[in-house]
Amino acid sequence: MYRDTYQDKKQANQASAVRRVENRSRVSAERSAEATTLCDETGKNILLHIADRLGEERFDLWFGTDTICKTEGTTVIFAVRNTFAINSINRHCLDEVRTAVCVFLGDGASHQIMTRVQWEQTVQTKERSRKMREDHDAAERAWKQKELVTH
Repeated sequence: MYRDTYQDKKQANQASAVRRVENRSRVSAERSAEATTLCDETGKNILLHIADRLGEERFDLWFGTDTICKTEGTTVIFAVRNTFAINSINRHCLDEVRTAVCVFLGDGASHQIMTRVQWEQTVQTKERSRKMREDHDAAERAWKQKELVTH
């Protein structure tokens, strides 16, 4: 009888500890997802899923509170603080990342992990390209309007 009570208490304590760790990792992931407005809704959910699987300490170590997580089609882009984080994620928790991406975007989804600096450069390049296209289209419209007026 004493043994059964002891086992029950031990299991209850273990379950309680697991819940505390899960709650802390979820709070940490929520801080990460909310720390930047650059995470879209799916990105926030992916970070929460990864945090649930990794636990608070591992999640904070590799993802921290400044990770950007965005979806572009069927690709998830993670922008982390530095190359150490990239290498650590690739070495220690790539399965968790892949699982989370597949859970939210399906089996054909992919992911890319880069530094925040690389992500910012990519965004700036895309913005410049978009602006150049807009300027080109505006110039072409103006040229066609001028041609119509002169004829």
